[in-house]
Amino acid sequence: MCTVSLMPRAPGRDEVPQHPLDRLGPLREDYKLRMGTFELWSNPSINTKDLCDNGFYYMGIGDKVQCAFCGGVLSGWNCGDNIHIKHATNYGHCIVVRMVKHTRYAVYNERLLTYNNWPESFTQNPIDLATAGLFYKGEHGICVCYMCGGHITEWEDNDIPEIEHRKLFPTCPLSQRNILVLHDRMGYDEIPQHPLERLRPMRENYELRMNTFQEWSNPNVSPKELCDDGFYYMGSPDMVQCAFCGGVLSGWRPGDNVHKQHAVNFGQCRKVCKYANYEERLASFRNWPQNLPQSPIDLASAGLFYTGKRDICKCFMCDGCVCDWEADDVPSKEHTRIFPDCPLSQKTA
Repeated sequence: MCTVSLMPRAPGRDEVPQHPLDRLGPLREDYKLRMGTFELWSNPSINTKDLCDNGFYYMGIGDKVQCAFCGGVLSGWNCGDNIHIKHATNYGHCIVVRMVKHTRYAVYNERLLTYNNWPESFTQNPIDLATAGLFYKGEHGICVCYMCGGHITEWEDNDIPEIEHRKLFPTCPLSQRNILVLHDRMGYDEIPQHPLERLRPMRENYELRMNTFQEWSNPNVSPKELCDDGFYYMGSPDMVQCAFCGGVLSGWRPGDNVHKQHAVNFGQCRKVCKYANYEERLASFRNWPQNLPQSPIDLASAGLFYTGKRDICKCFMCDGCVCDWEADDVPSKEHTRIFPDCPLSQKTA
């Protein structure tokens, strides 16, 4: 017979066993540390910022993430998954789940969609507002935090959404994200990387975007149409993301107009413009002076539309004006010569 002798706990002993979640303390307290775990994340179906906002960090295996607050582990992410709902369904006891006031807008894309009618008189960018966790109520410039439910309005020209949210609602979990901001506003001397900064190469290099479509298999829309409208292929079914606004679209069907879908869903994107559509540009040349040798087809193909005044044409992409046409001027070459930094110029360079 074997006996086990349990040592009595010595009086005054001060060691306490570590709680299983204690090891996740740094990841709970440091948003930037959580975000840093997603450097090797490869599942394009889910926005890593949304995962991080919901308390998750990347475990480095497949697409497996763990909540630093409740310890719950989730994986197998698919297009259209609502992170917060999945979190709540599986780990309803989590403090992050219980704190969220507006579940639907826990997803970045859903917040961004609310800004289609954002007043142009406000200087705040819808992308920055959505990134700060805010969605638009649709009236009077009123924005609401999906997490704490706080309302922000009466925006001034120099207000920065992330900072205003932090200032007005300091106890909101989103306000406690470890994001360094401009020195003259908050006492820090580093500037956080904008969520769209990682897409800068895609914005600046047309060919790079076009190359992502090598394995595109949906015949309903052409890679060129998508690329011209700012999209690159994310490599998953027919999912594309705009490198200019971050909007994600998929499920392309016969007859879909790429630009129209872009405008309807992400009207705040600077790539969305009536004249981004070739037919619309061509139609603008109905009253083009007949004494000019430049063909409306060549002008529209170069990204130009007619303003209706003299011989002034404007680029839908860079807003640059081209006028005083000479007999031997070639529209695409003139556009490239005058506006070499325009993304359309890179296509002909």
